[in-house]
Amino acid sequence: MADETAVRLGAAIREARHQHGWTQDQLAEASGVSRPTVQRCENAKGATRPHVARELFLALDLDPRYLPVLLGYVTAEEMAAPPSAPTYRPTTMEAVALLEDPSVPVLVAKEWVELLQFLAGRRQDHGQG
Repeated sequence: MADETAVRLGAAIREARHQHGWTQDQLAEASGVSRPTVQRCENAKGATRPHVARELFLALDLDPRYLPVLLGYVTAEEMAAPPSAPTYRPTTMEAVALLEDPSVPVLVAKEWVELLQFLAGRRQDHGQG
């Protein structure tokens, strides 16, 4: 039976990969980790080496400081880490700033929201796997 911490780590990696709309092959390429290793991590088949977990987190734009929290070694407060694993990509933060900017006309912001919703829908329709 898989270790509970390995299951939590695998679930976090798989969820972040799905949020990126990546296949395991794409995550392997982005992280420099082999696809079988990505598969083993996601399926909690054995312990994930710390450097492998770090490379996967970095490729997925996740804060690697969250790893000890996720694995139950410390609390988020003890690490002074964010309360949740995911962090947003810089491009996402730029889009949020644009949409929150009061100088951007409401109709322009609405068009951007519609475009982003359309693109998010296309990403979900294309090969998560």
